[in-house]
Amino acid sequence: MSAAITQSDALALAMLAVLALSFGCVLLLLVAIYRRGKAAECEVQKLIDEVGEDEARTPETAGSSGDEPKPEAWEREADWWRKG
Repeated sequence: MSAAITQSDALALAMLAVLALSFGCVLLLLVAIYRRGKAAECEVQKLIDEVGEDEARTPETAGSSGDEPKPEAWEREADWWRKG
């Protein structure tokens, strides 16, 4: 009982192997994307917690002092172009 493979059978088997390899690669990519997404959610939650802790430590709000920051030496006045 000899199991000889003809050329057409070999071509079909090779195509099935390539197809299985392609599906395997796509499956691995999907698993990697899923796992990376789970890790990102954890990192985002850690960042949100850290920002919340920082805000709790420093209750200063922006603009509460009422003073405008002094412009840098290289900055022009806001209406420089009107002063002809």
